[in-house]
Amino acid sequence: MKKKPILVGAVLYDPKVSVIWDIIRDFFESEGVPIDVVYYPNYELQVDGDPAKPIEAKIKLVIDASSINTANVKRDEHLSSPDFLDVKKYPQITFVSESISQSGNTLNVSGTLDLHGQKKKLTIPFKTVKGKNGAGVDTTAFR
Repeated sequence: MKKKPILVGAVLYDPKVSVIWDIIRDFFESEGVPIDVVYYPNYELQVDGDPAKPIEAKIKLVIDASSINTANVKRDEHLSSPDFLDVKKYPQITFVSESISQSGNTLNVSGTLDLHGQKKKLTIPFKTVKGKNGAGVDTTAFR
C-alpha cells in the first residue's frame, strides 16, 4: 500500500513553508506512521518586541501535545500513547527563538524545537507580506 503525503500544520498559519512541521512529520515518519493532516488546536504563541524591529523579537511557541487532531480519534489516541508522542511524559512541544536575521523580505527565525524530549536547532523562514486588512488598515504579516 502506498503511503499518502503528509501535511502537518495549523499552528503557524502557513504550514507549507514552516520547517517546524517538517520535523514533526519526520518524527512520525521515522516511526512508520503515515499522517494525512495534523492539527494542534491548543497552543500559545508569544511574540515580544517592536514591530518596527522584527529582528529583535523573541518568539515562544508552546503546543499542548495532547491536543493532536488528525480527524481520526483512534489514530489520535495511538499517537498520544507512549508508542509515539507519549503526551503524559512529554505534554508540550515547544519552539523558542534564539535569533532572527533578515534577508530581503524574509525573516529567518532560528531557535530550538523540543519534541518528545529531543531538542533540535532549526531555522524557520517567514516571508514579510504587507497589505491591507478587511477594514482597509495597513498590515504586516509573516508567513
